[in-house]
Amino acid sequence: MIKAILFDCWGTILHAPRLMTRESAIEAFHRTLRELGYEADFTLFREMYLREAERQHREADSDYRELDYVERLRRVLEAIGLEGDAERLAGEIWRRYLDEWPRQSRLDPEAPRLLRRLREAYRLALVTNFPDLPTAHRVFDTLNLWEYFDAILVSAEVGYRKPSPIIFQEVLERLGVKPQEAVMVGDTLEADIEGARKLGVKTILIDPERARRGEKPEGADAVIESLRELEKALENLIG
Repeated sequence: MIKAILFDCWGTILHAPRLMTRESAIEAFHRTLRELGYEADFTLFREMYLREAERQHREADSDYRELDYVERLRRVLEAIGLEGDAERLAGEIWRRYLDEWPRQSRLDPEAPRLLRRLREAYRLALVTNFPDLPTAHRVFDTLNLWEYFDAILVSAEVGYRKPSPIIFQEVLERLGVKPQEAVMVGDTLEADIEGARKLGVKTILIDPERARRGEKPEGADAVIESLRELEKALENLIG
């Protein structure tokens, strides 16, 4: 019997398209650096950023520990020749980037109605990868997300990112349900779907392209184009 539904946040019920990709982040970091009065070749900056991101992931992805973006930026700035100001600049660039999340995050138009209806029958949780807890809470405050969920868990709070079992186990405990009593809804195959599936949680992937092709990757119990199709998918999944 399904008692709870877990939702990913950005890309699933919230959208911030100008912030959510690595390339958009690199562009934002470089733009801020220039606004602070420092000239830096974008190609070199991007190359050093990608190198540091790869290095950081190699070290952290064995257990999916949370990532330190200020440290990443500091190393990038040192690599492009700004050793003396790297620590201060890294903190300021990161702060300005975080400030954009409450400004640019938007609730999916389908989400309010859907979440209110689902909450009549299920316990709901939001479980998201985000490296700064205060900023995530500012977003949730701005959009009044607290009213929709029985539990909200941010990776920065526990120190581990999806697909680590630690973050899924924690949110299930907060809801008081077993893995087989929950469904995870998300837009990222590895983090949301494979991570939850390994614990025995049923999964629904939001992926318009795969849904239109009728493709269901291993680990996903259902694939839908948007939140508009979620209730029907839940009916089919639960039987």
